[in-house]
Amino acid sequence: MRRIVASVVFAVFCGTIISGCQTLPDLTRDVMKNVKGAFTGPTVTYESVDPDKLPPVSKLAISAFEMQKQGLLDSFPFASVDQTGVKLFNKTDYSTFTTRNIAIVDFQQNETGSFAQTMICESVDRHGRTDVSENRIVFSVRDPSEEELANMREAILASFRGLKGQSKEVRAEIKNVVAEYQRAKGLTADGIPGKNTVDALARDIPILHVSEISSTILYPQKPTAELYVLPFETVDQNVSLFNEAFNSLDTIRERALTPEALKELVTSSQKVVLFVYFLDRVNPELPVRLSLSPSEWQWSETHITPLRYAVRDTWPVMIETVTIDESLADKSIYANLFLKFKCIGSFKIY
Repeated sequence: MRRIVASVVFAVFCGTIISGCQTLPDLTRDVMKNVKGAFTGPTVTYESVDPDKLPPVSKLAISAFEMQKQGLLDSFPFASVDQTGVKLFNKTDYSTFTTRNIAIVDFQQNETGSFAQTMICESVDRHGRTDVSENRIVFSVRDPSEEELANMREAILASFRGLKGQSKEVRAEIKNVVAEYQRAKGLTADGIPGKNTVDALARDIPILHVSEISSTILYPQKPTAELYVLPFETVDQNVSLFNEAFNSLDTIRERALTPEALKELVTSSQKVVLFVYFLDRVNPELPVRLSLSPSEWQWSETHITPLRYAVRDTWPVMIETVTIDESLADKSIYANLFLKFKCIGSFKIY
């Protein structure tokens, strides 16, 4: 199904699947500090842009990379990719992620006539995990020959015929996309891919050759994390509900104790389990540690984790069992999360 939708949307430069080519002032400013000289200039500023106002070639670069993220570009009949130029260090499975923001860092036309675009892309999944990467694509385009036009018409018609077995919702979505395209081309906007619409689509699809495509993960200086507290007995009685990393997050969010509820339980030595979920990736070269303290944002030698390093290319999950002594019941307790020597989060336990 994705191949059918992508074939249609690619023809109109993915105008309907990219919600915004705007920039991320806070995110971008933070990420840029970690790029370590990859970008130059005294300041880095971005402005929100209406995607429809982007140059067609720039929109084409975005569309091609979105297809690459979904594993569709290689199979697209009117595109070729030089595999020696593929350097995808970001191995995220984008089938569960949605593109949220794109910041165009650089766009240029080379002396050979090819185009190069560098982008910072932010995607998010249903859990709230954020993927931020620096993506670059170098490509050239040309008009199709008459023989290629004939092949394109057949491929487009085959894609539309394949929609017959899809749900009403999917067919309605594609009809809206086609109608929008027809309006833009001055055709009858009925959403039906007749001869004129198919001919226009075929002529609007360029022959695309990608000579370079790369993706590198960017790590924010202060990754976002969430912390939840559950009674040890609740976890111990059904461990399989809580040890499936992000697959357990909905259950943990539902059963987590509030600081007020936990304080009522602390009448004797109370064992609890702390779950820390990182919604940003963590630089694997930096240790992550968790400590309990009576003060916010402060390091303590009490109840600390051993030295931890984030697994490369993942969103870490930390699980710690601690005992809260009765002697501490009348004090506030905070779980303070450190990335190397910097406190990146302070969570009130009770």
